[in-house]
This record gives sequence, C-alpha cells and structure tokens, in this order.
Amino acid sequence: MLPDQQAVWRTVMTLSCQLLAAARIEDWEEACRIEPVRKDWLDRFFQHSIDLDEVDAMRRDLLQIQAWDAEAQVLLKASQKQAADLLAELKTGKQVTDAYSSYVR
Repeated sequence: MLPDQQAVWRTVMTLSCQLLAAARIEDWEEACRIEPVRKDWLDRFFQHSIDLDEVDAMRRDLLQIQAWDAEAQVLLKASQKQAADLLAELKTGKQVTDAYSSYVR
C-alpha cells in the first residue's frame, strides 16, 4: 500500500470508530455528519488497487468496520424504537387530556 493510501485507510478506520462512538452516546447528528465523510474517504481509497500481500490485513479491517457498523445499526434501531414508544406515549397522553377536557366542559 502506498503511503498516501495508508493515510487514507487510517482515516477510514478512525472515522468508522468515531461513527460507532457517536452511536454509543446517541449523537445521531454527529453520526450523520461522519458517514458521508467516511464514504468519500472509502471511495478515495478504492480508486487504487490493493497489493495482494495486504488482502488479509484489509479483510480483517473490513470485518472490523462491518462489526462496528452492525453495532451502530443495532443502537440506531433501539433509539428509533425508544423514540417511537415515546411518541406513542405522548399521543396517548394527548388523547387522555383531550378526553378529560371535553368531559370538564
């Protein structure tokens, strides 16, 4: 791997780790900011061929990125469910308030 390509790959790994860190603290704005930046770096990296002697290392790194992304997706789905449950509670609370208001009138 060329030195420039190594630097690009380190950036991809760093951004992938940062994306997971943002997901772990439910900072979805930061995760949404990181993802397109990471995609651009990945595109830049894969514009060049990879040396055959580095394929195993790349495979390990890609599996690590996939694991981080899978964890981030699980966290996102949990956060979405929590938000949906909260919205359902708010809707139920509004219905109760509206019913009470019409009863009091």
